[in-house]
Amino acid sequence: MRTILAVLLALPVLAGDNLLTNADFAEWKEGLPAGWKAAKGAGAPGGKESEILKGEDGGVQLGGDGSTAVWRVLSQEMSGKAEGYLRLTFEARVTGLKVEGSQFDNAWIGLAGLGDGAQPLVEARERVISEDWTAFEMLMPQVKTPVVRVSVFLSKTGRLEARKFVLEKLAPEDSAGVLLRQLGRHYSYFDLKKLDWPAMVKRHRAKLEGAADAEAFAAAARDLLAELQDPHVYLDKPDGSRVGTFERKWARNFDYKWVGKQLESPVQIGKVAFAGTTADGFGVVAIGSLVLDEATAAKIVAEIDARLDAPGFIVDLRGNSGGNEKWAQEFASIFADQERVYAKARFRNGPKSNDFGQEHERRVAPRKGKTFTKPVVVLTGPGCMSSGEGFVKAMKCLPHVTLVGLPTGGASGNPAPVALPNGVTVWFSRWYDMTPDGTSFEGKGIAPDIEVKQEGEGDAAFVKAVEILKEKTKK
Repeated sequence: MRTILAVLLALPVLAGDNLLTNADFAEWKEGLPAGWKAAKGAGAPGGKESEILKGEDGGVQLGGDGSTAVWRVLSQEMSGKAEGYLRLTFEARVTGLKVEGSQFDNAWIGLAGLGDGAQPLVEARERVISEDWTAFEMLMPQVKTPVVRVSVFLSKTGRLEARKFVLEKLAPEDSAGVLLRQLGRHYSYFDLKKLDWPAMVKRHRAKLEGAADAEAFAAAARDLLAELQDPHVYLDKPDGSRVGTFERKWARNFDYKWVGKQLESPVQIGKVAFAGTTADGFGVVAIGSLVLDEATAAKIVAEIDARLDAPGFIVDLRGNSGGNEKWAQEFASIFADQERVYAKARFRNGPKSNDFGQEHERRVAPRKGKTFTKPVVVLTGPGCMSSGEGFVKAMKCLPHVTLVGLPTGGASGNPAPVALPNGVTVWFSRWYDMTPDGTSFEGKGIAPDIEVKQEGEGDAAFVKAVEILKEKTKK
């Protein structure tokens, strides 16, 4: 178990002051920076300890190699006066990193709020991966924990250097700067959308900084965020109300009332799904959202399971606006023939708009128990967005699946929030989502295998789906 000890400080603090002592690591005592303490972070007791030294360019450096047995974490804790909205800024870099033997893959700076026990109540970590000095900003909104801890930790071969630490309280008037820095550092689609972020900042900074209150700030922020033209960018005001910044216009390519009339013994599943069987015996499930609770998801699975003996299946995702992609993976696993990569994503990892980390694969695999690998048609359209498109991708990678309808909405952002000192919270896209071949579908959608437009009465795509299944299941 990881044990972290630190020196406790209880100092009078003025707004804007650095809450850390010896933040520049200029003063050292008995082999450690004064005001900081080292303890075992990983490894077996005894043996060679990792190094903690003065940094070559100021600051501190942690290092070790294949012979290191005990990896030390360097940390400092503050108590009493470290409440409020906190920001930790620093610069860091690494050299020669690699994992050897039983080493753990750690090279990070952490900011944590501690309760009465040793375990953090809230904690954030920034992994350091660049060999160039990189500036970081970590936020801890509305800290109410008794103790705040800053940690530096390395547990693999190489060097981690860190310098210019500042831990400070922020006031509401700092909100504009926080928002602009966080967007510039983490928003994922600047380059894809060909957006000039510095020019956007120049146009909107004055209005943001001059906002008299949170309401005025929210209005100014909405004007800025609207230029991103991203449905995954929105904000929450202090009163809890949510404000969107962009909405794509799309026309329905489905008529679910008509579809329902074509089904034998249709079953409504809450407000988000329905299931049934066509006159030809094909199973049908239409899922309009992935914002689900466990009970509703279980009912959807049960209705699919009840039709696994059908000769073919229609999975209708045309109105699926997204939610939690774990449900997409669970439902798709019913139809999977083997484990397959269905999507990839990358996250920003540097100050430049084209700084991205490694690709992360998302996979779908057959569930335990009975699966359905006979012909399947997935119906798609512009109303299918976000995690709904993740569902489409998880089905599209399967060889027995045919996509029919229109392109999906083309909006996948995996948004995460930035809570600002003035009480406004801004959500924005954090990942660059891709199909398995590394192609982005943001703004253009996932194309169907067979395009069918909705014209006149009835439901043309559904009719086509039945025709395809009839052809594929002919004996």
